[in-house]
Amino acid sequence: MTTSLDSGIQLSQSDSNFRLKFPSDTTFLSPARLWVTRWLVFIGAPAEGWDLIITELLSNAVNAAPPASELIVEVEIDRVEIERAETDNKRIRCEVLNVGTWEHPKLENKAEANLVTLAKTLPEAAGDSSDRGRGLALISELTDGTVASHDSKRTSVVVWRTY
Repeated sequence: MTTSLDSGIQLSQSDSNFRLKFPSDTTFLSPARLWVTRWLVFIGAPAEGWDLIITELLSNAVNAAPPASELIVEVEIDRVEIERAETDNKRIRCEVLNVGTWEHPKLENKAEANLVTLAKTLPEAAGDSSDRGRGLALISELTDGTVASHDSKRTSVVVWRTY
């Protein structure tokens, strides 16, 4: 089911998928965070920590996106497979997309790398006097994995956590 809200947010949701599309503007960060965490609670998934994860991902996306662009947040729940056998474990997977390119200082001269696995050492890579990368390091601590990909038109950051 897709709903357009007065605030400029488009919302789609089901029992296992959730999608928000909204203007790249800081005024939408709080409502987007609330929608995601409320949906996780509604479907019975553990929402603890996701408010912080979503805040960091969206803040980075807003900072990297050009004016008048849109952000998309997609969250899905799926079963985890181990050695081709389905388990009772489920995974929350969240992807944040923006129209703009995210760049970490270590990656600025590696334009040929389209897929980057973010390490837990991002604060050290940014230098002691910089706050850059600290939110991503925090996300790394709160999730099981983080992958960022970018090209000249968009940036995608995917995080996941098993429960």
